[in-house]
Amino acid sequence: MITTHILEHIKLCRLVVADLSLLNPNVFYEMALRHALKLPIVQIIRKADRLPFDVNQVNSIVVDNTDIYTFTPKLETYKSEITTLARRALEDPKHIGNPISVFFPDFWK
Repeated sequence: MITTHILEHIKLCRLVVADLSLLNPNVFYEMALRHALKLPIVQIIRKADRLPFDVNQVNSIVVDNTDIYTFTPKLETYKSEITTLARRALEDPKHIGNPISVFFPDFWK
């Protein structure tokens, strides 16, 4: 069960960076709570993992950590991409969107 402490953070944090690598069900549950609350999220995932269809249409940063020679040269690029999406999400949370807001915008009515 998710503790009250985690639920408070999910609801009160200005931004969440969700690492969807390894397809951890808890992360998807926590991300769904953020979606339902219409709060901004930046998604990242390892290149080796495939996102489920319901979240693969949301912009995600794909990190290739296949080996150190692939990962290290792109580290600054990954940081920059995360920073860009984080700033955009904080400036205009509706800009990022999520599966609920994209496919069922009347959900909250």
